[in-house]
Amino acid sequence: MHTEFFRVKGAHPVYAEIVRDAGDSLLMRILKYLEGDVYEEESWISRDLFEACMRTGYLSPAERPEIERLRA
Repeated sequence: MHTEFFRVKGAHPVYAEIVRDAGDSLLMRILKYLEGDVYEEESWISRDLFEACMRTGYLSPAERPEIERLRA
């Protein structure tokens, strides 16, 4: 398994972390920084989709950001 925290490719700071590994699917927590606010949501994705995102560079390993730093 890869690191548990990832940067999502794109213009705005978006991060994802694995909350739960259910074998063929993963529960991901998504942290989005938009217009000075941080939004959180959770979503299930298939392991195949996760692996494809890693292979293509859409997700890359990252350090966990400090939420307060994101808001600054």
